Amino acid sequence: MEKTAKSKYLRTSAKKLRILINNLKGQKAVLMLQKLELQSQKGAELIAGTLKSAINLFEEPLREKLTVKNIMADQGPVFKRWRAGSRGAAKKYSKKTAHLHITLEIKDKTKTKNGK
Repeated sequence: MEKTAKSKYLRTSAKKLRILINNLKGQKAVLMLQKLELQSQKGAELIAGTLKSAINLFEEPLREKLTVKNIMADQGPVFKRWRAGSRGAAKKYSKKTAHLHITLEIKDKTKTKNGK
């Protein structure tokens, strides 16, 4: 059984989130949450919030068996802004956003082979 949690329009770039999530796939969800809480980056807080939401989709006794099946950071819309520059010119800058998708699944080690 698997469930997905999504966070959209996060006020950070997808590139910054991908740096954090590169080594988190395939780990237990509870262990991953503990690792994220120790990091001081803003993206770690955003990922931890989405991960907590994904964990809460499951019932209490199943939460210890959860592993991260897939975690993706996609680019969201870009806010385009202007700032005053030298000699009366306007300088363009952009505020990037991201969408985060976390899929959790239950890893059950008690499966039998061929129904025996």
